[in-house]
Amino acid sequence: MTVILILLAVGAGLLIGSRATIAHDAHEHFNRYRNETNASFGTWIKSGVTAAVSITIFILLLHALAVR
Repeated sequence: MTVILILLAVGAGLLIGSRATIAHDAHEHFNRYRNETNASFGTWIKSGVTAAVSITIFILLLHALAVR
C-alpha cells in the first residue's frame, strides 16, 4: 500500500511539474510578444510624429517662400 501511495505522489508531482513548466513557457512567450509589440508600436509612433513634424515644417517653408 505504501508503494502505491509513493508512486501516486511521484506521478502527481511529475504532472504538476510539467504543468508548471508549460505555464512558465507560455508566460515567457507572452512577455516576449508583449515587449516586441510595445517596441514596434513605439517605433511606429516615433516615425509618425517625425513625419508630421517634417510635413509641417515643409508646409511652413513653402508658405514662407510663397509670401515673398
